[in-house]
Amino acid sequence: MNRLRSQRGQTAVEFALCVTVFFMLVFGLLKVATIYGDYVALQHAARDGSRKGSVTRGTGNANSAAVDAAVTTAVQQAGSFLDPTQMGITVTGLDSNASPNGILWEAHDRVEVTVTYPWKLDVLGLPVWSGTMSTTTQAIIE
Repeated sequence: MNRLRSQRGQTAVEFALCVTVFFMLVFGLLKVATIYGDYVALQHAARDGSRKGSVTRGTGNANSAAVDAAVTTAVQQAGSFLDPTQMGITVTGLDSNASPNGILWEAHDRVEVTVTYPWKLDVLGLPVWSGTMSTTTQAIIE
């Protein structure tokens, strides 16, 4: 009988330790899934931005500033649940692979959009890891 009294709280202590580790794993997996969702949204935003940049040229050669503004707006609107103030957006014009002539922003050239976004993995308020995710997409200017 004395032995049972000395082990009365053992189950509660073991349960508390196991539940803490279990919930840290569960919430860590949920946070990783959220970060992956942010990455998919970032890829979608970059793809929409490059698509917008490929059709912004109009009838003549495109103006670099006009394409940059149109792509930036498209990327910020496409990343609906990402914070647009934390996005880093770079728009680059690339010469055509088929017939390079040194003149950018004309038909058959390419627009390259690179978007960066910070991420942070914290579990139950404890910071574990952080960094910056990045994605790059190209589209041919029509």
